[in-house]
Amino acid sequence: FFKQKTAYESSLGLVGSEMCIRDSYLADKHANTELSPRLDHPDRASYIQWMVYITNTLQETMTQKLYTYKYSDDPKCRNQVASRASSKLNMIISFLEESIGQTEGPFFLESGLSTADIYLHMLTAWDPSIKERVLPSSSSSAIPSKERLINIEHSYHEMLKQPDISKTFIQNGH
Repeated sequence: FFKQKTAYESSLGLVGSEMCIRDSYLADKHANTELSPRLDHPDRASYIQWMVYITNTLQETMTQKLYTYKYSDDPKCRNQVASRASSKLNMIISFLEESIGQTEGPFFLESGLSTADIYLHMLTAWDPSIKERVLPSSSSSAIPSKERLINIEHSYHEMLKQPDISKTFIQNGH
């Protein structure tokens, strides 16, 4: 009836947790980018926690909503899969919005921008219903202020102050 995947599968054959490991490794290897806390930094554990949460919770649920055929062999059930994923996404996004709001800055970590923040912003652009809550100007509809994701929006704009990141997001249609 249902075919459940345990983690997001990419076209490269990597699952979400492997992407987390790969990108954490690359950020560590290129420490000059400062996109991950040093191994001995107090934010390191939180960084790993956010990377795993985003790739294995947010990204997995986003995939369930957008690619329902991967989660049910029965076409009649796909609307139910998408509906359940949408409900779960709302809870996840609310948790992320609240979590960013509890930090001293606009990012997940007190130490600044990390690959976890970049992942978040990449993923929020996948789903138009979330993207318009982050970037109301990206939509023609007026989003009520209570539904906007102001902490994620602020984080997004702060992230784009990094020229290389901004360039990459623009090149990819964000």
